[in-house]
Amino acid sequence: DGSIARSELSVMRAEQVGDRVVVTEGVIDLAIDDGASWRVIDWKTDRDAAAWSARIEGRTDQVLGYTSLLTAITGRPATGQLEHVISADDATT
Repeated sequence: DGSIARSELSVMRAEQVGDRVVVTEGVIDLAIDDGASWRVIDWKTDRDAAAWSARIEGRTDQVLGYTSLLTAITGRPATGQLEHVISADDATT
C-alpha cells in the first residue's frame, strides 16, 4: 500500500514561547507514514492490570503529544493509539 513504518522514531521540535525556546522531544515506538497522514502506535508492557490502569491517562497524553508533534513537524495529520502488550510468558503466569 506504499506505507512506510518507522520504529523508534526520534522527534524533536523547538518553538518560541514568549521570551524562551521550548524544546519537545521523544521517541515514538512505531510511526506509520502513508504519505498523507501518520499513525502513531505506542506500546507499554505493564505486567499487572492495576499498574496499567493507574498509568493509562498519562500514557494517553504521551501519545497525543506525539501526534501533535508529528503534525506540527510534517504538516500532516496524525492519529495515535496506545497498546498494552503482554509477553507470552506473562500471559501464562
